[in-house]
Amino acid sequence: MQGIFLITVITALYIIYPKASVNISGNIIKFERGNANLIIISENPDFSNARYFEINNSIIRLKPGKYYWKASNNYLEGMANELIIPSEVGLNLENSSLENTGNVEINVTQENEEGEKELVILGIQAEYPVNDTNKTVYEGGQYGQ
Repeated sequence: MQGIFLITVITALYIIYPKASVNISGNIIKFERGNANLIIISENPDFSNARYFEINNSIIRLKPGKYYWKASNNYLEGMANELIIPSEVGLNLENSSLENTGNVEINVTQENEEGEKELVILGIQAEYPVNDTNKTVYEGGQYGQ
């Protein structure tokens, strides 16, 4: 009798336990619903600064860093999971313009043929007009690193 009760309880918990899967592409997060209807995301493992998102095939953009998430339904909250959004530095020179194609701000040092240097900080998806007729050298790296 106790065995049947135990099997019933375990089966019930398995059925109502909130389930969701996550797909990460760059800094874009998409959750697929199992039987969960809400995702809780936090930068802290204790979820002290939690943000709540309904699972409705919406896309969530997060800044690079470590995050904790758990699924929730009307009955339970799931176990905490971890996801990491890596920093991506990308710099593209095209059509007399430098473009930050990464997901973090970048420092760009430009040095002309006389050796004069100039520092430019490019925001995410920002462009900066350049004169590509001379022999200017451009070097980029993550801002603040």
